[in-house]
Amino acid sequence: MATSAGRPVLPSSPARQTGDGRGRHLRPIDRSVGELLVDLSDGTVELVRKELQLARTEAVESLMSLRRGGVMTGIAAALGLCATGALVTCLILVLSRYVVGGLTWLAALIVAIVFGIVAYICLRRAQSAFAAAKRPPHDAASSLKETVEWLKHPSRSAAI
Repeated sequence: MATSAGRPVLPSSPARQTGDGRGRHLRPIDRSVGELLVDLSDGTVELVRKELQLARTEAVESLMSLRRGGVMTGIAAALGLCATGALVTCLILVLSRYVVGGLTWLAALIVAIVFGIVAYICLRRAQSAFAAAKRPPHDAASSLKETVEWLKHPSRSAAI
C-alpha cells in the first residue's frame, strides 16, 4: 500500500456491490456523501423502530408482572378477610362460652362495639392526618406571594 504524507492511499478500484443491488452496501471509501447520509438516515430510522419495539416489549413484560402481582394481592386480601372473619367468630365463641355464660348474641355485640370503637379512632386519626396534609406550608406560601409580587413589580421589591 502506498503512502502519501504519512497517510495510506487506497488504490482506486471500481465499487463492488455486496448488498441489495442498489449500491447501498458499498465500501465507505467508494461511496458518495449522499449515499452515506441515506444509509445513516435509514439506520437511524431502523434504530428508532427497534428501540420502540424494545420499549413496547419491556412495557408488556412489566405490565404482565404487575398483573400477576395484582392477582396475588387480591387473592391474599380475600384470604386475609376470610381469616379475619374466622378469628372474629372464634373470639365471639370464646367470649360467649367463658365470659357471658353462653349468650352468643351478647358476645357478638361486645365484639362489634369494640371493633366499632377501634374503627372510629382510626378514622379520626386518618382525618386529622389528611387535614394536616392539605394545608400548604406557610413559609412556602409567603415566599411564593413575594415572588409573584416581585415578578409584577421588580422595582418595588426589597433590596437584597
